[in-house]
Amino acid sequence: MKIRRAGLLLALLAALLLGLCACRVEGNPLPEGMDEEETLAKGREAVRAIAGNDWEGLWALLREDVRESTSPEDIGTLILGQLDGAGVYKQIDSYLATGQSSDGEDYGVCVFYCKYEKKKVLIRVAVDPEMEIIGFEVKKR
Repeated sequence: MKIRRAGLLLALLAALLLGLCACRVEGNPLPEGMDEEETLAKGREAVRAIAGNDWEGLWALLREDVRESTSPEDIGTLILGQLDGAGVYKQIDSYLATGQSSDGEDYGVCVFYCKYEKKKVLIRVAVDPEMEIIGFEVKKR
């Protein structure tokens, strides 16, 4: 059952991020009313939770409809699989915020280029205009 849930979460996040990857990351303005610094601050909360293996904390940052489709355990399984071999989190090297749209919903995307002990890691965090996280992606570069 946990594998099925993790697979469902992965499919949900992949569908959301497929739209993100297909879009140009540079220069798209955030949706009207979204402040860049506030959006990046929400994204940094997610990065801190990921770096600290705080799956409960990351899960709590998710918008309610997204939380209903997963669990902290599923999130931990997914992220640990993506970070396997990266080593210990060190710092955010660079970041940006951009606007995106998918299925009629406008949202901001925070892109963080992070340094881990052995690898560089890209963390994308999708944030809706109400400053709730609607998706994330973690991958080694």
